[in-house]
Amino acid sequence: MPSDSETTRAVWVRQTAGARALGALVAALGVREVLPVKGIVTARTLYADPAERTVADVDVRVSGRAALERVLAFARDRDHRVWGGSRAYDNVVVDVGGVDVDVECHVGPPGLCGLRVAEMLARSTVRDDVFGFPCAIPEPHDHALLMVVNAFKDKLVNAAPASVEDLHRMAAAPGFEPERLAAIAREARSVAITWIVADWLSSESETWRDVRNALGARPPRRAYVHLYRWLVDRAPTSLAARVLARAASDDVVERVRALGHALAFSRE
Repeated sequence: MPSDSETTRAVWVRQTAGARALGALVAALGVREVLPVKGIVTARTLYADPAERTVADVDVRVSGRAALERVLAFARDRDHRVWGGSRAYDNVVVDVGGVDVDVECHVGPPGLCGLRVAEMLARSTVRDDVFGFPCAIPEPHDHALLMVVNAFKDKLVNAAPASVEDLHRMAAAPGFEPERLAAIAREARSVAITWIVADWLSSESETWRDVRNALGARPPRRAYVHLYRWLVDRAPTSLAARVLARAASDDVVERVRALGHALAFSRE
């Protein structure tokens, strides 16, 4: 069994390799075209030492299929292996120097959340002190909603412990405003998603309780929320839970769109 120091070094090596892979993609596409999210960012913005935060891959978002095609061209030009991805979900996975870079065009599967990657990029801040090269860093509340959607997509109980810790640290960070996140969730038609996740986190976080209450003391779409939580408690990996999770948008048109993409994905 590896020692704590060996584990820490392995995480640091992985983080360093991940940053290098991200830098190659940013250099190829442009600073304002690539938005890193989740662990590769939170490790450097929410933790004293990036080695405290494990990463399995590098998650990035790009705005639209044209940008996704540029990622594929980047992979072809440099002989990077493209081994995963989905046309229905607008994503690809590229092996860059032994690191999987998961590139997506949406916040969650299409139709689940109305927050657009273009909006996230527009509200991001270009910094060179996070990775050692200029890179767009998500606005914290936009990033929080993306991570909320990710936890919801994973049916809460299957969310990675590191991802849950990120959500707690994000809410505890200076400048985090529950009302601001609630406002973004309303704009993105993701009130039900955010309410469910905030309620789940509220037993350990007063700030997440404030997020929930900012969205309403009682659950929105009450029947949906109760059914989702009932399935998560009893059968989180069931087909019913997966289908129900895709119908989470507050917008009925987006729910239909999300289910259509899920059907298309099942046929790929």
